[in-house]
Amino acid sequence: MILDASNKEHKALKEFFERDQPVQLDLSSIPKVLPVPDFKKKSEADEKKLYDEVNARFQSGDSGLNDEFLELMSANQSYFSDARRLWPKLSGANEDRIEAYLAYNAGHQAKQIGKGNKTLPKLEAARKKDLLMGWASNDIAWSLATNSNENHRDGIIAMQRSIEACETVRWRYWGFLDTLAAALAEVGDFAQATRVATASRQMAPSSQHAYLDRLIGLYGDGKPYSD
Repeated sequence: MILDASNKEHKALKEFFERDQPVQLDLSSIPKVLPVPDFKKKSEADEKKLYDEVNARFQSGDSGLNDEFLELMSANQSYFSDARRLWPKLSGANEDRIEAYLAYNAGHQAKQIGKGNKTLPKLEAARKKDLLMGWASNDIAWSLATNSNENHRDGIIAMQRSIEACETVRWRYWGFLDTLAAALAEVGDFAQATRVATASRQMAPSSQHAYLDRLIGLYGDGKPYSD
């Protein structure tokens, strides 16, 4: 589905994403082997321990954490989403990162209070300032791949943004692979969607397995996911 310029609801989105014509998407950047070979799954207890250690370093003002933070946390399948709130508060954070974080939060708050038409522009504004560890790109992709109103989906942009998110964390976070699988399904590549979703399940915490099993079954049946 392509953003429809005649639809007043998302004419502004079309202009915002600068999407005029269908484009050929290069999927060659998606690794042929997933999970990627350098991914080492930790127990959930070990992931909690690592997060606590990183959080303690953050609380102590350890400036050395700035260069290590994304590397330490991007493969933490249980706590990467929690780490998101620390990203703009690291001592090395610049004004763009802080503004991006505020725009990101404003986008999600708009959706919660029934102003969903403001969500994607705010998330895209955040993304242009700072990728926020890939979260800005990922959340745009998820919305455009899974919106319950199919007229508000755009599989091509969803693919572009989800690949960007995955590349930010070197393909090591299950949640971003989950979004990529949804985007692949939205553009009709169900075989690839099933492969990526299966890898996501291998990486994900056990609490997510039932959810991912359902999606794997859906993609196997040739159906996209609707949120």
